[in-house]
Amino acid sequence: MEINNIRIDSRLVDNNSLFIAIIGDKRDGHLYLQDAYNNGCRNFIVSKNHYFFNNINLSLVSDTKKSLLSIAKYYIESFKPYTVGITGSVGKTTTRNMVSEVLSKCGNTIKNDANQNNEIGVPLTIFRLKHDTKYLALEMGMDHKGDLLKLTDIVNPNIGIITNIGMSHIGNFKDKFDLFLSKLQITDKFNDNNILIVNGDDKYLSSLRYRDLDYKLITIGFRKDNDLYCTSYKISDGKTYFKVNDIETLFVINTTSKYLIYNALFAIEVGLINNISIEDIKDALTSFKNEKKRLEKIVTNKYTIINDCYNSSLDSIRCAVDYLKAFENRKVLILGDIKELGVYEKDVIETIPSIINKCCDLVIYIGDNIKYAVSLSNDLNYIYFENKEDFYKRADTLLCKDDVILIKASNSCNFDEITKYLIGNN
Repeated sequence: MEINNIRIDSRLVDNNSLFIAIIGDKRDGHLYLQDAYNNGCRNFIVSKNHYFFNNINLSLVSDTKKSLLSIAKYYIESFKPYTVGITGSVGKTTTRNMVSEVLSKCGNTIKNDANQNNEIGVPLTIFRLKHDTKYLALEMGMDHKGDLLKLTDIVNPNIGIITNIGMSHIGNFKDKFDLFLSKLQITDKFNDNNILIVNGDDKYLSSLRYRDLDYKLITIGFRKDNDLYCTSYKISDGKTYFKVNDIETLFVINTTSKYLIYNALFAIEVGLINNISIEDIKDALTSFKNEKKRLEKIVTNKYTIINDCYNSSLDSIRCAVDYLKAFENRKVLILGDIKELGVYEKDVIETIPSIINKCCDLVIYIGDNIKYAVSLSNDLNYIYFENKEDFYKRADTLLCKDDVILIKASNSCNFDEITKYLIGNN
């Protein structure tokens, strides 16, 4: 049978699908074999200890995840798109989207959907490749040591981007240097035909300037010793305007944050490498919009809500409060836990008050480990709740009409529920 698509979701299969039964953290794909069959699928890859015989094409393997990765490697080697791989602690998705916008000016471009950046999501993105796909903008995530190496083995991007080295998932690593070395695994197969673009203002990434590398290194940032750097910027009328060295054009991003200039600089450099015109690059950046739950601006009859609860770290908090500062109305920060900090948890959380000081009129702490920030928040107007339900009971008395409310926490805290509550209660 001819296979036109590869699926791990039994609801998405058809007569020309290959269904791979993945054993995930929450679900076992083998439990949905019959559902896939009922939806017309007749091609299956399953683990050897699972048997499913019903007039089908069946492959028994030792590890279905490895099969998924192997097929993805075959796919990308067959289609050979020009690939930009993006990793880092903060800003991967924004950078990916900006890079994709720029590259699409020059040819058909595919990028990850939503957060499909792991050993499952990256193959699923690669399976969308077609013969007319010219570019692939691929976010490559990493929660544990060795995660990125699995993806690099498949992808080996033409250009690698490392946005920064922060504290995200730091609890799964020895220290930031260990995290830095793990991020560098994106270059595992690089040679003199590959390019690595890094944040040259970052303490760890800037050290690459002094190494003897097998690939070309390009640095971006605000410091003038970078190859591409921001010479000036202005935030006005809900937009960020900036210029870079050796280019007269005034670039525009339709949001208010100095930190997003880093993401834009990566996209500009990728465009320049691919000989995309400055006007097309400018137009692409002007068209950029944030994804849901990433500095997502929601205006209701009562509030302006900034939903930034997809993830949380010290670096992303800095970016978020920088965005909040641009608003004139009363500013409220609703801040929840930061997860996966390990032994660094208390030290990291205690840093938060110094970051958010003088940025908002009211801080509402909600959660478990965020309580470590409370004792150091004497200079802030704050209130603490153990859970969301306790906050809901006081929300009407704490919040005022026309407030600008920034909601920030790690994704597993489900603070999107607060956004939905405030939208439904206005």
